[in-house]
Amino acid sequence: MQPTKKRRMLLIFAFLSLFAAALLFGAAGGETPPVEIRAYLYDPCGGCTAAEAGCRGCEAVDATALAILTAAEARGIAGRVTFTVENLAAERVREQVRGLCGRLSLDYESLALPLVVVDGNHPFQGADAVERAVASVRGGQSSASTGAAALSGPHYFYSELCADCVRTAPLLGKTAMEKHDIDTAEGAEAFARLRREYGDRDITVPALLWEGALYLGSGEIGALLERIG
Repeated sequence: MQPTKKRRMLLIFAFLSLFAAALLFGAAGGETPPVEIRAYLYDPCGGCTAAEAGCRGCEAVDATALAILTAAEARGIAGRVTFTVENLAAERVREQVRGLCGRLSLDYESLALPLVVVDGNHPFQGADAVERAVASVRGGQSSASTGAAALSGPHYFYSELCADCVRTAPLLGKTAMEKHDIDTAEGAEAFARLRREYGDRDITVPALLWEGALYLGSGEIGALLERIG
């Protein structure tokens, strides 16, 4: 059997496992509707749009779907989520994401793919977006829909006792953002919320939450601010 066919068979099996888990969760009396996870990426294959390169079976789409399943199963929430993976190689999907960016105040041109959106209103971007998105799911609801409202807009977290924060401060310039000193009561509370929303990731300062993506350290933050001007 060819590698692509093997991958497809594994993915089908994983889908069936997820479906069965969802049925069991419902049968056990779970009233909460499943959390919807939608992932957007760019696979240049695009379903044989580049036939001369040879069909790769949309391997990036398959790999992302499998990553969502694996992360959900690892956290024991496979029966509490549904998901879709879309390819930006299709114009229909690009239009959909442009509309999504407009609604969520994201910059379409500077998206860090993959873009993963939980329950239609909680975006995550970048290489670890899948893991952070799945980590935000709690008991059949996303952290964006439980307890306090999710953090929105640019947020910068720092400590005056942190050497890397001192190096980062001049890079911020006049960029508009809400700043939180984690050595104050307000800042500590906001930082705790950030850690809850982003699951088990080891988050330290300086940290910048920008358009749903989290940037840590003066290197990542400086590169972002330079890119967005």
